[in-house]
Amino acid sequence: MVSVRLRGGDGPESLCTVPRTSSLGDVQQQLCRIFRRRFPATKAVLQTAGGVRYDEFLQLPFVNCVEGEVFDVEFMNTDDPYHYDKMDRTWPKIKLEEEVAHDEALNSGATTKDLQTWVRELRDPKFVLPESAVMY
Repeated sequence: MVSVRLRGGDGPESLCTVPRTSSLGDVQQQLCRIFRRRFPATKAVLQTAGGVRYDEFLQLPFVNCVEGEVFDVEFMNTDDPYHYDKMDRTWPKIKLEEEVAHDEALNSGATTKDLQTWVRELRDPKFVLPESAVMY
């Protein structure tokens, strides 16, 4: 594990601990959550202070970095359907009635959870998704 500092635009830096062997694709959801960006519609690109840019999901930005290294984070619309495909295969198929009920719950303030998490918890009350896996 290595701790790195992330800078996203004009906002404050965020400290993040990730496994050294994580690929850029592995940390996409976490980066989007930290900076409150839509996942998987948004893609995070990392750049070191030395100008090394990581913009492909298979790249390993943390393998050779030092503890506390600073990465600039840039967000753009995703150009890789990997996470959409993964969600289609692993997340439950949402019914129209569930989607409408979720919209009503969001509008009333009864929930702030994303649609997939809300539906899973609705269908199986024992299922609780860990905060680290919640998509924004």
